[in-house]
Amino acid sequence: MLDLNLITSENVDYAIRVQNEIFSEYNGKNNYLSSIGNSKQSQFFLVFDKKKCIGVTGIYSYKNDHDNAWIGFFGIKEQYRGKGYGTKVLKLTEKYAKSMGYKFMRLFTDKLDNDIAINFYKNKGYTFEDYNNDSEALKDEFNVIIGSKSLCDEEAPLWDNRFINLTKQTYKQQYNEILEITNDTETLDSNDEVTEEYEAKKIKGKIKKRYKLVSKLMIAKDIKYRGILSYRHLRIIAWVALAISQYCLILGMGLSLFHRSLAYPTWIYRSLTILGNLSIPFFLLATFSIILARNRTYKSLVMFYGLTYLGLAFVIIFVYDRYIGGLIYEISGETEMAKNVVLSLFKLKTDFNVFGDLFVLTLFNFFLNYELNSKYSKKAVAAFRSLCVLPLLFALVAYILTVLAKFEFITMPFEVYPFLPTKSPLVYLVFICMSLWIKNRERLYIKFGATKKEYNMFLRTNKNSLAFSVHVCSLFILVSLLDLIFALTIPSATNYNLGQTAGLFLAIPFVLLFSYSKTHTEREYDILVTFIGILILLFAYIEAIYEIIMAVIK
Repeated sequence: MLDLNLITSENVDYAIRVQNEIFSEYNGKNNYLSSIGNSKQSQFFLVFDKKKCIGVTGIYSYKNDHDNAWIGFFGIKEQYRGKGYGTKVLKLTEKYAKSMGYKFMRLFTDKLDNDIAINFYKNKGYTFEDYNNDSEALKDEFNVIIGSKSLCDEEAPLWDNRFINLTKQTYKQQYNEILEITNDTETLDSNDEVTEEYEAKKIKGKIKKRYKLVSKLMIAKDIKYRGILSYRHLRIIAWVALAISQYCLILGMGLSLFHRSLAYPTWIYRSLTILGNLSIPFFLLATFSIILARNRTYKSLVMFYGLTYLGLAFVIIFVYDRYIGGLIYEISGETEMAKNVVLSLFKLKTDFNVFGDLFVLTLFNFFLNYELNSKYSKKAVAAFRSLCVLPLLFALVAYILTVLAKFEFITMPFEVYPFLPTKSPLVYLVFICMSLWIKNRERLYIKFGATKKEYNMFLRTNKNSLAFSVHVCSLFILVSLLDLIFALTIPSATNYNLGQTAGLFLAIPFVLLFSYSKTHTEREYDILVTFIGILILLFAYIEAIYEIIMAVIK
């Protein structure tokens, strides 16, 4: 049988240790101390199964709100999870709240990467709603949802965005460690300005370094500027650029095979080709944005790009083998010519399935950044991280095969080409440097004492988003200049997929106007953007083929 042991001045030190063990990213000291002095508004408990402490739970409420009890620091020790304790403790907590006269149970949590907890509460009868109170400083930084359950015969009404002072609660728990280090035993009063209090601290040595770092990470230190472009805008631009690149590719290759000239000036065609090369950079920037803003995980994006990559490869083989080859055969009357035309479309410029590049680079980031369970040893984590070289080796082999085929040292069937990544190695260099920059900065922050939660908070700030954009622009400039040098000094540079990144200069204004801290909650629009992008791409194919046919007929 489980027992709830009220946290008092006699057991508070032990309770803090238990709470820190369960919630390593938060510190409940101030909450526990304030509950001892104000038991009418908050009560926290140690949970015992016989003589074993298995976890903590608690409730709190707001002044002049006698109907709603909020769950606070509800958690089970790791070694006791999966044994049904969570359900039992939650029932005890709800029973206690009901005995105190509360009608409804409430809780708030982050809705991103928190499916296990959310589903747990949903299975226990809680319904959820988004929390978007304009008075909260953290409103745009966290994706908070509020869960509700009725403890009486009445249906639990929506919380409807009423103020819960989320900002003060977060700071109060997150930065309590600094107060402990400086031997400051004061509790934070609800009317104090947290940022001003920490600014006034006199801290020396290593603690001073930590203070400066945490102070920098605080959302109150964020800048007001926010780029007008989000990941969704970049994905729209990427789909248009992809359609342009495919249109130029098929039109240019088709007309050259039939010795026909373009119907419009060459400079227009070249300009469109440069714009078309921006599809990969914009797709990858959007991917970084989605991940860094915690909208999706590397794992889900690897699955998405992997399935898209393989699916499009098979579609390309089918379409070009059956329809394009068949069409050329009807025009020319020669089977061999049809095969050669289809093969040359891949051999001379393998630029069809750009999702192969996206899959390779996202898989690289997955191995580099995916958060493994804490049960794995350092050696196991290092071995997992080292797997990031595998997708790069795959891309390197594909690049070598492509170059050898262009110089006719080897012959590959055209069915192989849709499975080969297509972009210049310098494009890969840009995004490898970007990934390593993010990973190294995280390592430094953790090394100097910031917690993972603090770093994740900083990732969502506008200040960090601007720093990210400036870093990307610097990489674009350096790589574009390097590519230009290669193109001018290496004969037949295009056969080595060099001289293709000049368009990165054109991406710089978009990147500077881009903010990955700007998120969207309507996922259906993301699906709509992808669907429309595919339609635009199909239109580009049809239009290019139509122009080739008309040029041949004339």
